[in-house]
Amino acid sequence: MQFKPLMKISFWVFVANFLVLMKIGGLHPEEPLITVGQISTFLYFAWFLIAVPSIVYTENTLFRLNESKVGK
Repeated sequence: MQFKPLMKISFWVFVANFLVLMKIGGLHPEEPLITVGQISTFLYFAWFLIAVPSIVYTENTLFRLNESKVGK
């Protein structure tokens, strides 16, 4: 992850989302917290199922495009 800026940003968004879920999990279930919890839970699982594969694909594609331009 050291040389992948999109993955770094998405990782820190994931960490922030995890902290939000941890804080909400310790509070009483009230209406605004329930909605925030549902959205955060969706984002948590979307990170594994959607964000990581799409970011890896995008960064690998950009790397290959740059590599082909440098080789010419």
